[in-house]
Amino acid sequence: MIGPDGEESYSAPRWSVVFPGQAEVDVVDGSGMVSWYKNDKIDTLDEPAGTAESSSLALLKFDTVIAASGADPLSIGQPSATETQGDFPPSEMEHYWNVVAQRQYQGIPFEDQRIMAYVQAETGQLYIYSFMYSTPAPTSNVQTITSSQAQNLATTVLSNVGLQTINFDSASLAVVQPNDLFGPISPAPLRAVVVWNCVFDDSTPTEDATGLYNVWISADDGSVQGGEVFVNESQRKLHGPHRENTRTGANAKIIKLKRAGKIYQMKLKQHSERHNVVKAGGK
Repeated sequence: MIGPDGEESYSAPRWSVVFPGQAEVDVVDGSGMVSWYKNDKIDTLDEPAGTAESSSLALLKFDTVIAASGADPLSIGQPSATETQGDFPPSEMEHYWNVVAQRQYQGIPFEDQRIMAYVQAETGQLYIYSFMYSTPAPTSNVQTITSSQAQNLATTVLSNVGLQTINFDSASLAVVQPNDLFGPISPAPLRAVVVWNCVFDDSTPTEDATGLYNVWISADDGSVQGGEVFVNESQRKLHGPHRENTRTGANAKIIKLKRAGKIYQMKLKQHSERHNVVKAGGK
């Protein structure tokens, strides 16, 4: 299974239980945690969209689901709810509250790992519930590197790949699945580590280099654990999947990630979740 951003993904062994015409459930073997659920009856709704129940009802439903799932509530951050309509003209079937909470480890949020639920907007019925996990939890939370030390190390990393006219924005603790954006990592690949997520803003945007650069520095030993590149909205056409990469060297890897990485994968995740392609469970 491929994880949220293309990495090899983690999924604990699960039992898939199907109630024909009613519901589908995935149960993690060993722990008994419900990692995925789908209410098939929602697919049969054929009325126009009506008035949505309040977001507080959707959030209450999410809390109820978490309690019933067997998941550790301490591993789940504060949820948020967004009203969504997927049809035109608006339909009841595609009208739902999208409730999302970040996975966390000892209060530190995971990058791109979350718990998601779709709550039917008019009735408050649970439609889909899924753990979007791509790694096991970290094995430790040792923090010997300070945020200022991490900033200096990350600045050096970007300078070494030719990105020197950038502004430091922030450094915050996060749990990530390492990648090789800035060079080989060891051990690899399927693990999660606590890092300082150092964010830099490109101060001299051009056609071939613009956006935010995240550099991941291990909070334990200061080693580089990879990172991410976020392309500015105005540059989507320039760095979309169709654009040829004409740059070479270290910068070429960054531009390649812009082209085929974050923005494209974000679209892919949204599509996959809606059509029940991505299903990952585990503790």
